[in-house]
Amino acid sequence: MSNENSGAAERIGSLILEARARRIDWQARQLLEEASRLSTDWLHCGGGPIAAILKAEVLREFAFEEMRNVKDRSRYWSTAITTLSEHVKDSVHATNEYALLICDFVQDRHIPAEPRVQASCLRRARDQIDSIFKNVGDKQDRASLLAAKSTVLRHLAGCEVYKSARHLDIINESHRCADLAVENYSG
Repeated sequence: MSNENSGAAERIGSLILEARARRIDWQARQLLEEASRLSTDWLHCGGGPIAAILKAEVLREFAFEEMRNVKDRSRYWSTAITTLSEHVKDSVHATNEYALLICDFVQDRHIPAEPRVQASCLRRARDQIDSIFKNVGDKQDRASLLAAKSTVLRHLAGCEVYKSARHLDIINESHRCADLAVENYSG
């Protein structure tokens, strides 16, 4: 990453952190709007996966902040997921962030997401992890993908549509992924 891109990433990250610290403060919205502008500009200038991750992070924060309008909150989630999904193809880091974003979306009880929609998003995240995992040799990258997959599977098992015999299979697979993540990270 060039110094210019590194500086943009640091600035966007610091704006997000400052906005989180001011969660209720009116300045949080202004900080997020500035981070949104910067991340959008960087993304449109070819910032790649890192810019997409930061843009999705800003949109996630907007979703968390939006308590008055459920449609706006849902729109922020949808845009964050779409933005990041377009950049996960060859990036372990973006794939991990995508999986965590989906898990945060599924846990948001302030939006009326259908269980089938949640399950579909979680399956796409799981499939993306499986897809990129095949080509990853680095043990720490493998560990991070397995840990993300374990989290995704835990949430998938909790979806209403899977409260059946498959529930136990998914939980067991989640546990195996967590064990393998630890093995890969420490091995």
